[in-house]
Amino acid sequence: MRAPELANQDRSRIMRKVGFLMRGRRPRAPGIYRFSARMTLCVREYKGIKARMTCRQFEDAMDITFAFAERDELRAQLINERWDEIPASEQSEHLRQCSDCVQSLLQFLEIRGSVDYRSQPCFHVAYYSADVPDRCLDRHLGLYSVWTSQNTDQSVVIGFCPWCGVRLPTSAL
Repeated sequence: MRAPELANQDRSRIMRKVGFLMRGRRPRAPGIYRFSARMTLCVREYKGIKARMTCRQFEDAMDITFAFAERDELRAQLINERWDEIPASEQSEHLRQCSDCVQSLLQFLEIRGSVDYRSQPCFHVAYYSADVPDRCLDRHLGLYSVWTSQNTDQSVVIGFCPWCGVRLPTSAL
């Protein structure tokens, strides 16, 4: 019930403003275009090497560049930010600038050899659907779903990777 003094006021403009604030500006392009770190090029020169690579390119090159690196040693170097101990390359220069890719490399070191992430749409869904402590995705019949409860039998199929925005299959046919 409205107070009598408010009954004659036009509240449509206020309601439009509230509606906009509640919804916000929705991006028209899905996925990767909402994640600026995944589409920007990191360009810097260090020790004569010019790093010009996107996060997606870095993730595609992880298994080649860091395939034979000692897991515990590289993990310690990344966590303690001992960049001079990591051999100079485009990938190591990208790591200096991008904390997201440091996290991806740490995750890669956990699943290296046990999961072929190249056969899946992106590294993130490969990692988070693998048998790891951080697992929160399920892959069944080629579809990816997010668990909606601690009990893993309830989930919702997703159409985009929550971390990088890559399109995921939404139909099993």
